[in-house]
Amino acid sequence: MSDTLQSYREQRDSFLTKLTETLSKDERFVAAWLTGSFGRKEEDSVSDIDLRLVVSDVDGQSLCMRLEQVSAQTSPERYALFSQFGSPALIHENNNNAPEVGTFTFVLYAASAIMVDWTLIPHTTATFMGTDWREYDQQLEPVVEIFQGARTSYEAAGAPLVADPVKDAEHIRTTLSKPEGMVSAAFAKGYRLGIIASSDHGSTHISYAMVYTEDPTRQGILDAFRKRHVYGATDNIILEARMGRYFMGDELRLRAPEPLRIKARATGPIRRVAVVRDSREVYETTPAQQEFSLDFLDRNPPKGYHVYYVRLEQTNGMVAWSSPFFVTYE
Repeated sequence: MSDTLQSYREQRDSFLTKLTETLSKDERFVAAWLTGSFGRKEEDSVSDIDLRLVVSDVDGQSLCMRLEQVSAQTSPERYALFSQFGSPALIHENNNNAPEVGTFTFVLYAASAIMVDWTLIPHTTATFMGTDWREYDQQLEPVVEIFQGARTSYEAAGAPLVADPVKDAEHIRTTLSKPEGMVSAAFAKGYRLGIIASSDHGSTHISYAMVYTEDPTRQGILDAFRKRHVYGATDNIILEARMGRYFMGDELRLRAPEPLRIKARATGPIRRVAVVRDSREVYETTPAQQEFSLDFLDRNPPKGYHVYYVRLEQTNGMVAWSSPFFVTYE
């Protein structure tokens, strides 16, 4: 390796360290990850940095503001963010590469020649900060946030904790709620997404991303997310769902229906448990107890592809959602 490439690599590694430290302390950002060759762990001495940032709702309108032009200009808010890591020699706003309602900015830093593709993405799917599911990557997006503690559920219209058109009219107005961003719309498109819940700056202890794994390391937890062996809940509710030898989150092909085995230990009396197929309830029961188990068999399902998941509701309003089974009946 030449001295020039070695110097670039060292500066780039130092840049990533500073980037991680700085962004982890910045409350404007909910999450960050690398894509491209770094995300695949295939980087080499000339790899640039492809970075995706999820922006908090409070700062989304300023940091993710779309510019009308595609040019060497950017917004003052984004320029201040980029400049924390060096002086930009070249900035290019390429809105055609941006995700839906997000922004994409290429920055070349003067002193180091480090190139960074900054992608800033808002979250909460069924609002102006979310998506209409026109774009989706199975490898990069294994799970979806069905409930956000600071706001509402985005399961489907009329489902528990989803914004009510009458009671939550102001919330619907201010967030520009849109049904095309519901999780049910993603399932209708055939997207295979596990289910989690997550909090925000204004909400704690009411959103849980639960993970099933035999390896409680960072890598083991990430692998479980990729397998969709997860579920979402608004309390510390234990929920397990299996279909034959398959676990919730799995894809399976069947010649005949397999029983759906549900086990749950709630934090209070369970008011209702529903089995949802293709975003419609096909079974419900009212256990009125804290621990619950059930074998459900969908005796005459239509042939073809279907999405099954379990929703549990407690008497105190707490809810849990299993990740789906993605079933094709042959």
